[in-house]
Amino acid sequence: MRTVREVAADVIRDRVATFEEGEDGGGRYLRLIPAAPDACEVTVYPDYPTLCLGEEAHTTEMFGREADRLRELRELIAAVIAGRYEWEYRQVTRRLLSIPLYRFTRLVGTFHTTDGPWIFARQGSEPAGAVKHRSYAPYRR
Repeated sequence: MRTVREVAADVIRDRVATFEEGEDGGGRYLRLIPAAPDACEVTVYPDYPTLCLGEEAHTTEMFGREADRLRELRELIAAVIAGRYEWEYRQVTRRLLSIPLYRFTRLVGTFHTTDGPWIFARQGSEPAGAVKHRSYAPYRR
């Protein structure tokens, strides 16, 4: 996908990150691997499109018109490269008339883009002993 290559061209050229393209069980992918160990790796599956982020491989999908998705993808990849992506686990309690019914964990990922925050959330269980919050370093120091 040309958009990913264009956004990452500088960091690939300067060897701040490597670019990998291939296929796996999820289909065709493009992967940006930062040289800095505390920066966030990002894998893009363009057919969906889906982004898998960091060693945890947290995922988010993009919807809407193609032009909007490409613009958002550009912003999201730029945010990851700049170190402006983070995630956290939040405990949520569902209530009925102020009576707690059940609790669950929600993963909330935030890309701090030039258009403002772009947030995704997934319900699910928090892995035992998991880190509660993580932010990433920029690809360039």
